[in-house]
Amino acid sequence: RCSTTRDASYLMIYEGPSNISSQPIMNFSSDQLTSLEATIVNDYIVILAGTADGKIKK
Repeated sequence: RCSTTRDASYLMIYEGPSNISSQPIMNFSSDQLTSLEATIVNDYIVILAGTADGKIKK
């Protein structure tokens, strides 16, 4: 299970239901990303990121 959050200038992915006590497993500068979603598929973390120029990064 993953959760994503925005914190000032970063979009971050956390493993687990809560990000209160965990460190982000990945973060991105929100200057480049407009949205971020993460999910776990077959033990892999899959990330869909929307960017300002409309391109999707995986």
